[in-house]
Amino acid sequence: MPTTRILVLFFLLGSFLEAQTPERQAWLERLQQLQLDYEQSPENQLREELAKRREAQIREWQFLQLAQRFLERWNELAVDFNARRPVNLRKFKAASKAFRELERSEGWLAAK
Repeated sequence: MPTTRILVLFFLLGSFLEAQTPERQAWLERLQQLQLDYEQSPENQLREELAKRREAQIREWQFLQLAQRFLERWNELAVDFNARRPVNLRKFKAASKAFRELERSEGWLAAK
């Protein structure tokens, strides 16, 4: 897909550098129509849909990893606090940092 677009852009840019003859103009219009047909083809739409799904799955996985990291840090802090009562500052900072990372992620609930 990217190779096709690069070739099309190459031909389009090359055609603008030369004088516009009627044959050249007809060829350019045909090339543009072929590109439009390709972009609207069901196969291309399917590829784009699959790419969007993969991207959404990756974002979801990254969000879940951040949530898991936060939950682990929070659990460590809670277990340590229940065992010794004073707050372990390092574990508190680690939990706080994990929460900020989770909050800044794309999957966070806050409207951006």
